[in-house]
Amino acid sequence: MNSFRKLLAFCTTAAFLAGCENTGAMLSPGASRDVATSGPRGHELRVPLGAHSIEPLHDAPVRLCAPGADALHATCLSSVRMERTRDGLAADLVSGLTPTDLANIYGYAAPSLQSATGGVIGIVVAYDYAGVESDLAAYRAKYGLATCSTANGCFKKVGAAAATVVTIVAGVPTSVSAHPTSSSSGWAAEADADTQAVSAVCGKCKIVVAEAASDSLSDLGAAVKAAVTAGASVVDASFGAPESASHVAFESAFEPAPVKVFAAAGDSGRGALFPASATGVVAVAGTTLSVSGLLVTESLWSDSGGGCSTVFPRASYQPQWCGASRSVADLAAVADPADGLAFYDSGLGGWGIVGGTSIAAPIVASMFALSGDTVAGSGAEALYAHAFLTYAPVLGSGNVPGLGAPLSLAAF
Repeated sequence: MNSFRKLLAFCTTAAFLAGCENTGAMLSPGASRDVATSGPRGHELRVPLGAHSIEPLHDAPVRLCAPGADALHATCLSSVRMERTRDGLAADLVSGLTPTDLANIYGYAAPSLQSATGGVIGIVVAYDYAGVESDLAAYRAKYGLATCSTANGCFKKVGAAAATVVTIVAGVPTSVSAHPTSSSSGWAAEADADTQAVSAVCGKCKIVVAEAASDSLSDLGAAVKAAVTAGASVVDASFGAPESASHVAFESAFEPAPVKVFAAAGDSGRGALFPASATGVVAVAGTTLSVSGLLVTESLWSDSGGGCSTVFPRASYQPQWCGASRSVADLAAVADPADGLAFYDSGLGGWGIVGGTSIAAPIVASMFALSGDTVAGSGAEALYAHAFLTYAPVLGSGNVPGLGAPLSLAAF
């Protein structure tokens, strides 16, 4: 990190803490405090973002899964804007943030320049999507990333909804799904979005897709266990259910220490979702980008979830932003569908742009895996210990985005 970015991080962190709450003071349990609005923070880029990052030829964002009201069932948290034909332009025109764009924004080596890593990232989704591996192949080929497949051991499906029968076709093992997703296309596209977001950050990480038999928290918790059993050291949970006292019974399933679970904070504004609200889970809020030449600034995305938990207590390492209650979230990354990632989904017709805190969570989880320090402390403990000069806060009004977005891998 150069001196400009260090100075910027120091100044905005000080403003954030002063504007939110002194870490030694107490708010009443369950109370909330607006985040300071003294100005956005910025990253100094090595090179400009691709011109394709701002592309108008899309329909309005569409949620992959309708927001749910059932505390015992989760909903996926991505929104998409699919490419469309206009004025004779090709429908397969690709736009959105690229792997190189993300590397430039968050200060790490682009996937094509990364050395080999033993990192294994688990992605938990509901139901099975037979096309997730082939869609991932199309995405990785587009951006010059090495093949990540079942055949070469980089990609694996596990879980109750994953294939239960393995056949051999031309000497290559292929999967036969026990639970097709004809009625669950939103979760299918979520699987594409998450695997591609992981690939966009950590090009050499192995991927384990853990497919739950349903969207119930009990089944999704079992899928977390399946991912860990398959070797995942970091797990992405891009889904959430409205927080309820009943979630205490599920907490341990989503806190498989020392493995870290990164959960999306939500896409419906103020309010805590589970599992992001669990004390030992790393909760990730969303940001909106503003790009001007070599400077990109981030502000809190207006639809990002977050706030004070009404169920779970604050961890000892987290500042008292919500008094004795858990503050959601811990970190933040790009999530606004207007600034989203390029992604490919054959079931939706091809290329599009995907956003939501469902994307912010795998971005941060993959940076954590890329850092190599995946077992330190419990929950987000190591992140708060590294906070000095490694994060700059995402400023906005309404929710609590925690430390903010990482400035580099030093944040982990």
